[in-house]
Amino acid sequence: MNGGVAGLRCLLCTVLRYKAIDVIRRHDRRGAQNLAASLGSTNEPVSHEPSPDEDLERSFDQEFVHVMLGKLQQIVPAARYRVFYLRMIEERPVADVAELMDMTEADIRLHRHRVQKKFEMLVRLYRGDEILPAPSSGAVTRPGSSPGSFPACESLP
Repeated sequence: MNGGVAGLRCLLCTVLRYKAIDVIRRHDRRGAQNLAASLGSTNEPVSHEPSPDEDLERSFDQEFVHVMLGKLQQIVPAARYRVFYLRMIEERPVADVAELMDMTEADIRLHRHRVQKKFEMLVRLYRGDEILPAPSSGAVTRPGSSPGSFPACESLP
């Protein structure tokens, strides 16, 4: 019986040792963390500035809009351009623009809508999205349409 008690004692000591090791490991173990949370929290500084490529793209877009506004100003009458500028760029309310321009609110909405359509057409024209020049003439056409069904570049209203 002597060997049985020694074997049981050895087994209990081994179980106790493993249990103590498990308790210590659990106590020291950290919970699983989200990778995004761990990257932004401890070692790496969080930057709210745009990356260089985002900054370059934003400045390109701003310059493109500025150029398109200049071309739009040459195409549309000055009063209509001013209505568009006040409503879309300065984001003024319709009532304020109507008072400044001495027009009705309906006229302001109509002028802004018409000039916005011309602005969108200019943007598509210069980006080459939908409107393509016809290969044989100077006319501007939509893909799949005949050259005579769309006004020429020079006659943009």
